[in-house]
Amino acid sequence: MSRLDDVAEALSYFLPTARPHHWIGGHGDCSESFCPKCAPQALADQRADKPGTDMWIDGGWEAHYGDSPAFCAICGELLAYTLSEYGLREELDHFEEWQTAPDRPLSSVVAYEIYAMCEAIYPREGELADRVAKIADDHVAIFRAQDPYIWVAVSTLRPSQEG
Repeated sequence: MSRLDDVAEALSYFLPTARPHHWIGGHGDCSESFCPKCAPQALADQRADKPGTDMWIDGGWEAHYGDSPAFCAICGELLAYTLSEYGLREELDHFEEWQTAPDRPLSSVVAYEIYAMCEAIYPREGELADRVAKIADDHVAIFRAQDPYIWVAVSTLRPSQEG
C-alpha cells in the first residue's frame, strides 16, 4: 500500500454517507444535482414551469464524475462524487490555500472532500499524490485530536499493518 492509500484508509473512518446523485433528464434543466429525497420535488417544480415537457428523474448512481464536490441544490446534502483530473487540481489548490487551525472543528464533509482527492489520484505515486497525502495527513491528525475515542476504537478494530 502507498502512503496515499494509508491516509485514505484513515480518512475513511470519518466519512459521512453520501447520497446518490440525481438530475432532471429530458428537456428539463439538468445543470443542478439533487439527493433522492429532493429529486421528486425538483421534477414537480420543473414540470410546473414547463407543462407538457418530457422530463424525468435521471441518475441515481453512487458516484458522479465531476469537476467539483456535489451537493443537493435544494437541501445541501452531500452527494457521492468522483473528481475529474481538473476537479482534483482545483480541490488541491483550494486545500493548499485553506489553512486549517488545529483547534478548528472539521466536518465529515471535509473528510469526504479530501478522501475524494485521494481516490482521484492515479498513479498512486508522484508529485500530485505527495501533495494530496500531505493534506490528508494533516487533516487526519486534526480529526484524531478532535475525537480520540473514535480513533482508539478504529485502531483496536483494525490494527496497523506495520511490521
